[in-house]
Amino acid sequence: MKKELNFSFGKNIKESWHLYKRNFWDLLIINIILVAVLYAVNLLDKSKVGTSSVEILNLNNFSLNFSLPQSIVSLVVFSFLVSFILKFSLDIVEKEKIRLFSREIKNLIPSFKVYLNALLAIVICSIIMGVGMILLIIPGLYLMGRLFPVFYLIVDKKINVFKAIKMSWEITRKTGWYLFWKQVQVILFSLIPFLLIVLVLITIFSVSFVKSFFITGLFLVLIITLIAYIISALLNAPIGMILLAKLYSEMVSEGERLEPAKQEVEESFVDQIVA
Repeated sequence: MKKELNFSFGKNIKESWHLYKRNFWDLLIINIILVAVLYAVNLLDKSKVGTSSVEILNLNNFSLNFSLPQSIVSLVVFSFLVSFILKFSLDIVEKEKIRLFSREIKNLIPSFKVYLNALLAIVICSIIMGVGMILLIIPGLYLMGRLFPVFYLIVDKKINVFKAIKMSWEITRKTGWYLFWKQVQVILFSLIPFLLIVLVLITIFSVSFVKSFFITGLFLVLIITLIAYIISALLNAPIGMILLAKLYSEMVSEGERLEPAKQEVEESFVDQIVA
């Protein structure tokens, strides 16, 4: 796939905002469920469940433990959430309006095959990008762009993880860095409230220390952090989720559009050789 892909960030934010408004209540419900599930998993990680951990690092008074049962539970829950969210975002882009409390909810729940491949994709892609990060970081960032469509392909095309990785490698040819940069843009957009918090916190702490109003400053920090988290969770993150789904859809549609032309060129080349 050549670099005909031209994903206009500003234009797609406007379109994503429109889709966000049309699906606001459904996105709100999903966000509440998502936060509740992640909070429960976090509590599980901090609990005494699965205390049979393996000590993998011990430096004087600092030790790093790996608890296999907790890690497996977290991975299983996370892979299910990834499959569900990606399917939901793709359906929003395709159908524009999704109703959770209807028959459509059955189509949003990933099948066991899709779920299992998503689980394997998380493990395999994490290992691949991890190795890339070890190799001077830059290869890992490049692989982040090349492997971007993997999870979407598994959910959308219902193919296994190895076919998804192969197809991802084919359709992202010459667009690895381009897709990486688009992902960075979406991440920055989703984190705008928190980036603004940094500036606000610096200002508040400076004023608090100078005027000795530490308690007041700390209270304001907590309030602003809470507000920013709510804005990010309810606004920026869902729009970012839709943006990534639109990026995938546009990339796949562009690849499908170029495929007939590619086949036509190959056929004409073969005809010339035969002639």
